[in-house]
Amino acid sequence: MKLFDLGFEPEEVIAHPRHQAAQVGLVPLIERVRACRSPQDGYELQQDCFDIFSKWRNTATPSAGR
Repeated sequence: MKLFDLGFEPEEVIAHPRHQAAQVGLVPLIERVRACRSPQDGYELQQDCFDIFSKWRNTATPSAGR
């Protein structure tokens, strides 16, 4: 489900449980990006994001049609 997929209203997408769950982690991520003061800070943030994505990817159930 994407914001502009045919058959879905933006309100439906925004109210979807996955979207709501993602919002919880968004503010801390933005704060971490803003706190980066050096390339090393950015690298560490990037590695943390890769780790989180890898864990999510390994536990996510495949969507139909993929």
